[in-house]
Amino acid sequence: MQLDSARHTHHTRKLFDTDWNEQDFSIIYPRNASRVARRLSKPFSIVRIDLYSDNRRVLVGEITNCSANAGGFFLPRSAEAGASRQMCA
Repeated sequence: MQLDSARHTHHTRKLFDTDWNEQDFSIIYPRNASRVARRLSKPFSIVRIDLYSDNRRVLVGEITNCSANAGGFFLPRSAEAGASRQMCA
């Protein structure tokens, strides 16, 4: 898993393994030290957290578990059933 922050200003990155263990390295960009998204997402099995900053504070833009306006679809389509079982377990 990859988390990118401040892509257009001071790009940083955080990498996780498939068990959501934060890795102690980065690729291309420096590691991000923030843990805000981790704290906000803790109660959810799957969620997207959009954070923004004005260089003085961090603002939450959106917390959603229905990305793509709930209109996105799996490729291949057959993967949807398996993903649903894993997310709802």
